[in-house]
This record gives sequence, structure tokens and C-alpha cells, in this order.
Amino acid sequence: MSRRILQWAAVPVLLCFCALAQAVHMSDTGRGGALIVPYWTPAGGNDTLLTVRNHDDGATAAKFRLMDADGGEIGAWNIYLDAGATYTLSISNTFGQVLMLSGLDTACIAPLATAFNGAPSMRSPGFENGYIEIVEMGRAADETGLAAADAWPACEEVNERLFYGDWRDDPNAGILPPGGALSASVSLINVEVGGMVAIDATALAGFSDIAQHTLPESDVPSLATPHDSGAEPGKTRSRICTATDCRTDAWDLPVEAVAAVLMAKEIEADVVINPAIGAQAELVMVKPLERYWSVFSESKLYLRRRDGTTVVGTESPPGVCVGVGTCTPERSAPWFPVDSLSAVAVVSLNTSPEDVGLEQVSPILSATIFPSFSLEDREFVSGIASVFFEQRRPPFGTTPSICNDEICMFGEPVIGFVIQQFTNGTLIDADGIRIRANYRTAVEWSRKLDIRDVQ
Repeated sequence: MSRRILQWAAVPVLLCFCALAQAVHMSDTGRGGALIVPYWTPAGGNDTLLTVRNHDDGATAAKFRLMDADGGEIGAWNIYLDAGATYTLSISNTFGQVLMLSGLDTACIAPLATAFNGAPSMRSPGFENGYIEIVEMGRAADETGLAAADAWPACEEVNERLFYGDWRDDPNAGILPPGGALSASVSLINVEVGGMVAIDATALAGFSDIAQHTLPESDVPSLATPHDSGAEPGKTRSRICTATDCRTDAWDLPVEAVAAVLMAKEIEADVVINPAIGAQAELVMVKPLERYWSVFSESKLYLRRRDGTTVVGTESPPGVCVGVGTCTPERSAPWFPVDSLSAVAVVSLNTSPEDVGLEQVSPILSATIFPSFSLEDREFVSGIASVFFEQRRPPFGTTPSICNDEICMFGEPVIGFVIQQFTNGTLIDADGIRIRANYRTAVEWSRKLDIRDVQ
């Protein structure tokens, strides 16, 4: 096999309007037909505020799935948005009771009698974090049946059609293909500590060119059901753009096309944990396709200081090198192990030595973690955090994640971000009241690909 290591880069929007536009690809505009909101939580005083926007001139319907940290579905429902409308959802915890409040003034929810339509909802202690999957199902047709209407009927009528009317037998009656113009962002707010961060959803464009309108409890559509009418029969295409070019590949399984778009062999981001400014950092990694196949994966973290030197880790798995053909001194240094068994993994860089190996709550997101290392005595205050994904199927060693007739891709379909918190202690206002002053920011991971020709 020959090997090519590719680095993600932004590409001009015009690339997405060529003849291959229906191949599923990462959106350059933040709008698409499928959205992955990387994190939600009501834990530790954090509130989650989600906004989903319909930028299309037509009324659209979307499937909304609330997923837990293990990749299991907590609940699913349909949302119906008029042209230009928004849907909002807030998740918070008050005295041990999780409250989920949906915006009903700007969106219709089906079914109406759902725990997510504005009523308080009690959840188990495990209901503490996860991610959100949103897939556009189609747009409302106008009276001609050829163009999209700009509004849905009254919400009661929408639910009547869905459960007792013509949609019960044919959910796609009067539904046009998706417009691919949804976007979403989530804000994680902790009022008590004075911290807030906003994160954009990962948007997939060209996701589907057919209507996929279903009842709320249906397993489809999902991230595993992209549709590409322009591909050869039985195939679904992915489009991946790097710093140098774009490539289109055809896959036997639709979910493989999504996996190709989200695939990364390595992800990295800047981190700061300087105690002089109260800096804390947590790494969040989300594998939204985890529930569709099971592959044993080793995930390893290494940290590089600003001067380029590597922070020594706790173990070194034999034969693990970043895909550059040979091990470099920098990359062959020991790595910190990262728990990759869950669909959502949170890693804190501020663990104390005495807490290693013990169940802890991370300081920013209050996620349950089992830290495997501490940086307290390693003279690391800022640098670059990198996570390397190694697929292994014992006893066969390293194997590809997905392959077609031409290429194999190695790594994990992964998204996520690094969340940072800084503090200057407390402020005292004119009345002598002490006010916490914390600042939060979040950045997405940059990613590297490992694509090899099949020979």
C-alpha cells in the first residue's frame, strides 16, 4: 500500500456546488441536512441552551435524537420548523430534577405529549451528558406539490396527520426532499462560576436528496441513512477536502460515507493549564457512529510543550506511531492512555496525583471520569494536545476502519472540542459583593487523515 497523509483545511464554498454536490461532505457554511451537536449536560451547575435554525425559504421537518454518553438514545421526536424559524431546548438541573424545556412558540413538536415539550422531566443519575443528532427529513410541499411551502399547518393538525391521518400510511405524502439549510449551536453556561461557552454543531451537507419523513419513534432517518441519487446503484458517495485537493469516494454502506467524512487518524488542539491564570482544560471527543459497529480501538494522548518537547506519558504501546511511515522521536514517546470505550469521552488535564485511578468529576463540565495521569509535576503549562486513534482487531494487529475498492481509511469517525476555563479570582463590586470571574472558550479539534491506496 502507498500512503498519503492529508491535513484538513478550509476550501472555497464553490467546491460544494459542482456536479458531485450530493456526495455527503463537511459543510463550509455550518448549514446542512444533518447536524451533530457535540455536547449537552445539566451536571455541576451547567445549563445547556440549544438553538436550531432553519435557513431555508421552505418549512422543514427534522428528526431530533438525544443521545447519552454511551451512544444510546434517550429520546427521539420530530420538529417542524417554518421558513426562517428556530427551535430551542434548554437542559438544566434543579435540586436533582432535570428540566428539559422546548421552545413551542417557534416550532412544532411531535408527539405533543412528550417529556420534552416544556414539562419537567425526572431522569436517572446517568442522565448527565451526551450529544445530539439532528437529521432533516424533508420540506412541506405547497399546493402545486412542486415547490416548498413557507409554513406548516397548526401544530395540532401536524400531529393529527402524523398519528391518525395520511402520514400514518405514507409519511412522505406532500413532503419534498430536504433543503439542507439547518444549523445549530449550543451554549454551556454555569451561572454560579460565571462561565459560558458557545459551540457550533458539526454540519453535514449533501446528506440526502430524497424525503425521509417518518414517525417520531422510527429508527430512521439517522446518521446511518444518507442518500445519494447521483451515485452508482447501491453506492453512497463521500466528499473530503484537504489543504491541497478534494476527493470523492463511493461506499457500499451509506454509514461508511458518513464515517469517511468524519474520519481522523489524529486530532489536536492548543491547551493551557497555567495555574497563574487559573487555567483548566478538558478534552471532549465524540464518536457519533459508535453504535453502528464495534471495533476495538486504542486511543492515546500525547502533549507537546510550546518549545516542541514532548511531555512523558505513562506507557508506550508497542508499534504505535503516527502514520508517517517511521516513528519520529517526538511521536514515539510514551503516551497517556485515553478511555475510548464510550461514545463521549472527557479528559481533564488538571487532575491531582492523588486522584489518578479514582472516579472523579471533571472541574469544568462535571463529567464522570477515571483519570489515568496527572500533569502536576511535569512542568507543562501550555502546548498542544494530540490524540491518536489506533484500530486493532486482535490477533490481526492494526487494520483499516473502512475500505472500498480503491482506498482504506484508518482512525475513528470523531468530532469534539477542547474547553478552557480561566479565572482572575473574584471581583468585588461597589457594594462589596464578591463576584466570581471566570472565562471560558472552546475550539474544535484539527484533524489529520490516513488514507492508503488498495493495491
